[in-house]
Amino acid sequence: MAIYRANSRILQKAGVKLEDPVPQVFNGQEVEVWPRVTWKPIWRLTFSEIKSKVRGSCSISQRSTMALKGRNIFLEDLSLDGALAINSIDGAKVKVGGLIRNKGWSLESIDHKDSGIPEELRTRGFRINKIEQLEKTYSEAGEFNF
Repeated sequence: MAIYRANSRILQKAGVKLEDPVPQVFNGQEVEVWPRVTWKPIWRLTFSEIKSKVRGSCSISQRSTMALKGRNIFLEDLSLDGALAINSIDGAKVKVGGLIRNKGWSLESIDHKDSGIPEELRTRGFRINKIEQLEKTYSEAGEFNF
């Protein structure tokens, strides 16, 4: 959960509007659940790089999941309410914008005592249910609007 909080805070500093986290209980511990935002290090190395990749008025709802895998992915006037995964090669420049709304992914609390559940999930206290997502892979060089 810490990485989601950290990445969400970074995006907030870059100008993205994020909904407040909500408390949830996993394995008897209350945690703040932020939007699940991840990116490969190639997407950014410094804050100034992130800031240059966020343009216009962007927002991400609390229940959203966003995974960015690619060097040249730009968020432009994006309003995300659901799950989004973008994969691209280095030669692809991808502008992601507009309203993206779907059922997304949910976090389902699980019983840490249930030995029928894999240990890594029991330790974490939840499983990710991938209900619906928008996923796009750019495997050719060029400029793309998504």
